[in-house]
Amino acid sequence: MQSSLHNLRWGTFSLIEGDMISNYAKAYGEWSETEVRFFLSQLADTDNVIEVGANLGLHAVPIAKQIAKGKLFCFEPQRIIFQHLCCNLALNQLTNVYAYQAGVGGATGTMEIQSSDYHHAWNYGSFSLDKGFSSEAEYDAEINMEYLPVVRLDEVAEILKLDSLKLLKIDAEGFEIPVLSGAKGLIERFKPIIFVEALPHSQNELYAYLNAIGYRCYWFVSNRYQETNFYGQEKMFDGTDINFVCFHESVVQYSPEQIPGYLVEVQTEPASQPASQPASQPASQPASQCRITIPCCLANKIYTVPLDFKRHFFVCFPLYETSLPSENMVLAAQKLALLVLAKPSVFRRHETINEKYAHNGTHAVLDLSEKSGIPAIC
Repeated sequence: MQSSLHNLRWGTFSLIEGDMISNYAKAYGEWSETEVRFFLSQLADTDNVIEVGANLGLHAVPIAKQIAKGKLFCFEPQRIIFQHLCCNLALNQLTNVYAYQAGVGGATGTMEIQSSDYHHAWNYGSFSLDKGFSSEAEYDAEINMEYLPVVRLDEVAEILKLDSLKLLKIDAEGFEIPVLSGAKGLIERFKPIIFVEALPHSQNELYAYLNAIGYRCYWFVSNRYQETNFYGQEKMFDGTDINFVCFHESVVQYSPEQIPGYLVEVQTEPASQPASQPASQPASQPASQCRITIPCCLANKIYTVPLDFKRHFFVCFPLYETSLPSENMVLAAQKLALLVLAKPSVFRRHETINEKYAHNGTHAVLDLSEKSGIPAIC
């Protein structure tokens, strides 16, 4: 592993050579700044925050600075990443952060997880407790195993002292529901804003869980590259992050002014089944369809583009490659080409895919330029 110090938008940070998130930060002087702006807009200096999956601290540092009189609790399972997190908190002279090298889940215990020397170039931010480094693709460097404590947020002694909790931020790579179930008491007591990664393969289950505990979910989809980036750098590489930002139904009902007007609520509608479709479908067939509205966050504004999704048993990940030409969403959507990354290892062509959806083995492009509306795609 090789690391180096860099002066970024929110302070001085130790970054890891070859790490994907570090590469973004070194290129632009920031990481997912649209998300940071949202967090800071919601937080006062006395608020308390929990961040599950804090990684190197690129969001923890600005959050901790914003809540100077409050407390931030950070959890990061990877030992080497955790050490960099602590380094970055110290470099920025932050004393209101409680950092834990631990997994977070629905039960307290110990588990064995993957570790490495972090010399291999990789997206170490995609690490998951069960799949280790191979949650997105097969990690082909040396791996060793380490034991890790796993905690329930409802049982962390310092957290139990809190008299308020404003934000629960979760980036747990598939462990979102166990994290939420282990924080049931905190959520019922404080009703925090929940900002959680919405992975394509688990969005429906996560949405259903959050609804069941009294939360209304809104899309927050942001481009990692921003024209206003700290270094003023032209686009070198891009990416998109899909999250739910969730408010308790009591906030929606009694204090709707607390919800930013640009957020679009997640809507699901079961599609009617064609008459020719048998009542019981084989496992390889889609069990249902949902209408989903996804916002696209670009530059300093957040635009919304309605898209109809067919739900299938494979991963399709939408990325927005072009800037929207205006704030007229209908015209913008008609001119937007939707690029869907689909690695062969996770993509299977299905007979029910719209025939206009072309696939060449590595990616697929749907041209909307001549469409009067948005067609159904996978």
